Amino acid sequence: MKKKMLLMLVLLNSLLYGQAYNLELVQDESDQYLFTIYAHPSTDATDAIFAQASFMILLERENTIGVFADILGSGWSVGGTVDADALSSGGIGDGTKDYYYITSDPSNVTFSHIIGERFGLVTFRVTSMPESGTIAILDNNDSIATILNTNGIVNGNIVQLDPNNGAGESDYYNGLTRTTLYVFEPLAITDFQISQFRIIPNPNEGQFEIELPQGISNGKIEIKDIRGREVVKSRDVNQVFKMFMDISKLEAGIYLIELKASEGVIRKRFVIK
Repeated sequence: MKKKMLLMLVLLNSLLYGQAYNLELVQDESDQYLFTIYAHPSTDATDAIFAQASFMILLERENTIGVFADILGSGWSVGGTVDADALSSGGIGDGTKDYYYITSDPSNVTFSHIIGERFGLVTFRVTSMPESGTIAILDNNDSIATILNTNGIVNGNIVQLDPNNGAGESDYYNGLTRTTLYVFEPLAITDFQISQFRIIPNPNEGQFEIELPQGISNGKIEIKDIRGREVVKSRDVNQVFKMFMDISKLEAGIYLIELKASEGVIRKRFVIK
């Protein structure tokens, strides 16, 4: 009798609460322009089938989103945009934010998850790298989202899948884990990063090692002569912390090496003897 009662309670609980997913927008701790969308499941699932998902982003006007990296599903991209002027002319928003609808291609990816453990859907980058303004994910109940949905511009946040592998696909989006608003700040190179940028040895005979600071983005190395003329073709150094240079064909003299990044520029002189 007790076993029957327990089974009935479990079935009743699943009917009342069911499977649901809350979305969360998370900013990378070391790169303010890199974001990940996570889903938080309400129950466990084994061999669930992910079909498609989409979400709504509100971003300071005249910025761009791109460089998508699929975590679950495929073909993530900006499925549509409504700029600030179009929103304000329709009586939506204050004219300072653009709207982005980000979505994946339809797919049938099998995956499993555990209640209490979030899983990633996609990462993306704000490629315009603003130094002010905000970014946020909208809930379906947000006033802007409601108007856009009512006018058929978008379908809102969607997490479409079959959590029971055979029960049928449906939209299981339940809301946001929290209302998140991230603020972009001006970038700057710190004194510590300047101290990390080193040329070893210096002076040298045209062969040397460059140690690069961590925490920079869109880095590029340029080498110029004392008159400011570029003597070595520039090289990208993203995610590189150490590199070897051989420019021994250059004449002896004083040269300038520049590290240009989104955060600023570091310049150091070195001598080829």
